[in-house]
Amino acid sequence: MYEQQPRLPPPVHLYHQNVSAARVLAGIRAEVRQLRDTESNLQTQIQRFQSRLEEVQALLYNKINKANEMQNLLAPVSRLPNEMLLAIFEEAVSCQEPKKGERVEYIISQVSRRWRDLAINSPHLWRRVCIVPGVTPNILEMYKNRASRALDIEIRDWREKREFHRFDAALEAMLESSSRWRSLSISCICDTNLSHLTLKLSQIRNFSGLKHFTFRAQRPGQTCSLSFLMDCDLYSLKSLDAENFLLPGDLASIRSRAGQSFSRLTSLTLRRYNNDARSLRIMMDSSAFRVMLNSTPNLTSLTLHGQPLRFRSDPSPDEEATIVSLPYLQTLILHPGVLKPRYLQQTVSAIHAPALRHFELVFPDSKIPGQNVADILFDASKRPRFPLVDTVVLHNASNSGTAPYFVQAFPYTSQATIGGLDEHIVTLTPGPHIGIVSATSHSDNLDRKHCASFANG
Repeated sequence: MYEQQPRLPPPVHLYHQNVSAARVLAGIRAEVRQLRDTESNLQTQIQRFQSRLEEVQALLYNKINKANEMQNLLAPVSRLPNEMLLAIFEEAVSCQEPKKGERVEYIISQVSRRWRDLAINSPHLWRRVCIVPGVTPNILEMYKNRASRALDIEIRDWREKREFHRFDAALEAMLESSSRWRSLSISCICDTNLSHLTLKLSQIRNFSGLKHFTFRAQRPGQTCSLSFLMDCDLYSLKSLDAENFLLPGDLASIRSRAGQSFSRLTSLTLRRYNNDARSLRIMMDSSAFRVMLNSTPNLTSLTLHGQPLRFRSDPSPDEEATIVSLPYLQTLILHPGVLKPRYLQQTVSAIHAPALRHFELVFPDSKIPGQNVADILFDASKRPRFPLVDTVVLHNASNSGTAPYFVQAFPYTSQATIGGLDEHIVTLTPGPHIGIVSATSHSDNLDRKHCASFANG
């Protein structure tokens, strides 16, 4: 066995080295504690200064707002009462451009506290809701919450089908309020989005407050055959202004559905997007037109733009004998929009309006045989067809014999406007009741003295 050797003490230099390290560590720990205390004091001071800074910033914000309010009080507009200021707001909102980026009512609400309070608490400033590209569901919700019960809905400018998902999201945000819709305007929508819109509106079937409907096509062949107009009970609908409007179904179906939807209609405007060959197929058949008019006994205004009707070249005896009686019709406006209009005679002959007060016609004659309407302004007994007309507008007559018939057909007219005529036509002697005559012409040879003699009789 080996004998255990005694342990030798550590060298003296190692002992002194350990003692020195301990002293250094103790010094470092003391410095750490001191630095932590200093950090804590500084953090406390920072919090105190931060709190003080926030107080100063809040006080500064309040003082600036107070100064702005006092400055606004010095402006002349601040002296206006709320009623007058609100009237100015309403005029600005109603006159704003439809395609302008920011809405006027939103800008008004950001001017001052008084303007904001007045605008937000005026629901009718927010009732016009534009569903356009770029609008978000949150903005639409804001309009719904700020508006009164009645909403005027505009759906427009969705020209690209790649915007379908955004269009659907915006549409869904407004469909639940369909019972609040007072008017609906649709324009410049591609076929994909229009088909989707038609489907959604047909599924809702709750338009109890809808009074006005407007449609404008994006292209010549795009039609307005929104089924919800025929399938829903639109007992509040008063005005219909549609481009490329079609009535789907047979005459019996049209008769039953039109009576349900258009019975209270008072204003009807039908338009055709374009008079070229691409839009010929979307002309409304005269039989369907007669059925529609017979379903609107309260109609007071009828306007046709661009020849939206099509009459058969070989009508049946029943169709020729069918006269639509509109006892309350007071305004009849015909704007064919072409140099060689067709179907004017058939259109005028099909309407019986004993209470008519305003008659307006552009291109009253044509080089197409049988299209001069001057002869049919009188009945078989040579009596005026519309004897109570008070205001007459005639534009762009091409035959010198048109104007005499036109003036004589309205014996009780007090105001007549005749345009696009040569100097030989405007020298006619007016009827005994004509008080105001306006004559306009595209000819440079028009003698203004003749206009005066025509007006003075």
